Amino acid sequence: MRSADLRARLGHPVVDADGHLIETIPVFRTFFLDYVKDIGGGDLAARFEATGGINFDDMVLRPWSALSPARRREIWATRPSWWSLPAANTLDRATAHLPRLLYERLDEFGIGLAESFTKLEPEPPALDEWAACEITCAEDVRDLFVPHFYFGCEADDPMVVWAFRADTNPLGAKLRAMFSSDIGHWDVPDMAGILAEAWELVDDGRLGEADFR
Repeated sequence: MRSADLRARLGHPVVDADGHLIETIPVFRTFFLDYVKDIGGGDLAARFEATGGINFDDMVLRPWSALSPARRREIWATRPSWWSLPAANTLDRATAHLPRLLYERLDEFGIGLAESFTKLEPEPPALDEWAACEITCAEDVRDLFVPHFYFGCEADDPMVVWAFRADTNPLGAKLRAMFSSDIGHWDVPDMAGILAEAWELVDDGRLGEADFR
């Protein structure tokens, strides 16, 4: 079954909580560096460029390749992805670069609304995301996060089922898991098949239709 056919059967909209747009680096580079300067100043932008900037090869692949096998073991350096972007399907690759093309193909994907993120997002130099939470016990984590957050999950990951298992999860938590396509990443060889793959959790009896909705 194709995703568009499944969408016609569902009777409710499909919202994609986690698609990815791939920046076209030669076009995007100047705008991105200006953004880094705005939030961190010229010194931060210079340091950023010195570490490879937005060139994945210079920033990630070449530094790892320069390490000896012994040094990799010593510092537990994980092997970075060497093929992190889709390439076999030319139309899908173009779709990840061009927002208008993505919009035009949403019906083909069975998706009604897609929230797509860029891949290059510099973070502020210092940020304590937990200080204001005032967490003192496990129940505080449940009460703060379960009712107030939605969690994007890999669309075809069978572990998504556990988000809905209040009978098994600690403190009876039932998480608000959301369909997330991961469009734009290497592990999506066919954008038009994502929704149908996610539905396999229902076909296999692992997830109920109400939870899928």
